[in-house]
Amino acid sequence: MNFAAGLDWLTGPILDKELRVSSRRRRNYWLRFVYIALLMIPLAVVFQESVRSSSRQANSVARLSEAGLALTATIVWFQFIAAQLIACVMLSTSISDEISHRTLGVLMTTPIRSFQIVIGKLLSKLCQLLLIIGISLPLLAIIRVFGGVPWGFVWMSLCITLTATLFAGTVSLLFSVWGRHAYGVIVRTVVTLGVLYLLLPMIALMGLQQLAGSNAPANMPGVVTIMVLVNPLVALQMQTVELLSPGATAGVVGSFNWWSHCCFMLGLSAVLLSVAILTVRRVALREITGQLILDRKKERRNKTKTKKETSQTSPRRDLRPVRGAPVIWKELRTPFIKGGRRTEVIALIITILTLILIYGINARQGHLREDFFHTTFVIILLAMGLVSTVILSATMITREKEAQSWPILLTTPLTDAQILMGKAVGCFRRGLPIWIILAGHLMVFVVIGYIHPLALIQLALIMSGAVFLMTGTGLYFSARFRKTTTAVVANLAVALFLWAIVPLMVGVLTDQRGREEHLYYYVTSHPFVQTSVVIAATGGQANARVNTASLIYEWNLPNDAGRGPWATTGLLLFNGTLYLGVGAFCAWRATARVRRDIF
Repeated sequence: MNFAAGLDWLTGPILDKELRVSSRRRRNYWLRFVYIALLMIPLAVVFQESVRSSSRQANSVARLSEAGLALTATIVWFQFIAAQLIACVMLSTSISDEISHRTLGVLMTTPIRSFQIVIGKLLSKLCQLLLIIGISLPLLAIIRVFGGVPWGFVWMSLCITLTATLFAGTVSLLFSVWGRHAYGVIVRTVVTLGVLYLLLPMIALMGLQQLAGSNAPANMPGVVTIMVLVNPLVALQMQTVELLSPGATAGVVGSFNWWSHCCFMLGLSAVLLSVAILTVRRVALREITGQLILDRKKERRNKTKTKKETSQTSPRRDLRPVRGAPVIWKELRTPFIKGGRRTEVIALIITILTLILIYGINARQGHLREDFFHTTFVIILLAMGLVSTVILSATMITREKEAQSWPILLTTPLTDAQILMGKAVGCFRRGLPIWIILAGHLMVFVVIGYIHPLALIQLALIMSGAVFLMTGTGLYFSARFRKTTTAVVANLAVALFLWAIVPLMVGVLTDQRGREEHLYYYVTSHPFVQTSVVIAATGGQANARVNTASLIYEWNLPNDAGRGPWATTGLLLFNGTLYLGVGAFCAWRATARVRRDIF
């Protein structure tokens, strides 16, 4: 209360109201519990590895400082990634909820300014994030007892994490002004951060290497310094390397102060906040005057105006008869990208230019003939496709509930299975552009002779099983919960649990008992491990020209020199069938939840 009262001139009553509401929500307490529980898993893995390594040394006390460094780096990176993801989710509905409930215009009739609305929403969520990040600070203080961990690194990593979190939250808040659905805001924010932090630096480095040629090593410190200044991922990576190996970044990065990076990120956040404040005021004024509703009606009238004009001369030509299942028919005619034809054309042009640039640079360096390039490319597209499936499948039913059209759909003669089948088809259809790019990449390089044709069948088994599993779980959570954000977070938690947390837990347990084969056998069901093994065996010009029976798949199993193509295909078929069964079970349970909690 004192904190909110002290910032009353800055936030008005918005911060006080948001803090009161947040303190009464159980999900915030569950979020803190899940955060600390997930943090303990990588810490247990690192600590177990450090203890085992220390027991082999004559002076185990001297190894405690190295264990402290490893544990500190683990905590820092965990909170760096988790805080940004939580900020994206928390702020995804900060303004869109007010717009959808038509309360934003009402707020503008009060003395509350748009500046106070935006700042109050942002600070209320940042307070929750500070509580979550503060959980790990006592752990960092305890680990410093091992020695070797300077307070400067802890303070520096905390500042970089906070500024990166503020920037991610500001981007999510800005997108929440323009988008009404939480899942769309989350996807746009994650994609934007991925492009800024990963894609653009990779393209810039590859382009500079091509332009600089032999002078690239000499110009590298200046380039890396600029990347560290504008990229928190690179900044924290450089500081972590310097912590674990002092002097390792001396010849890579030039003069750099971490506080200059934090000031730069604060400046970017301030610019985005200014845009959000201006946009919120404009949207609120349009809503309070009724222009927002009138503009939407005007857009609808413009879309149907030409249809009405042509229907006077040929009324039957504009009729679009529904053929087959109505829900499937409707989902198949939903545009890939909302915003009209112009947005779809722009997105298509950007995608084509990006692919041309990536292929051109790697073709000039001769990487297209190597399996490493294809492994990286396929895994990135697979991750993008699975993330889109996880998010979209969890929004199929909750969007209908939030739009209050779900009860109307249930009053139709359609069965529950028909409705869910249509939603599943719509989920796959919206993620189809990513799968088309992936399939096109594989087919083109199979024809060229850089990928073996057997990879098409094996990768189809991997992707179909994982997609069906995530679609089934997403439909269940979408039928189970009322809010889109809750369903999306639950489905993301399932994916992380299956493919990130469980391998770490199995690794800890098997390492303690000395039976590591259990970990290896579980990892063989991991879609990303399966993809890397398949591409490593079938990708590249050398592997593509080998006879099918001569392909060797290195699974790194105990007492296993490698498996042949048919044994690997059988393993992938079994795993895909298992995923298919679990996904079908979740979809069946979703049908039992369709007519429960309708409103």
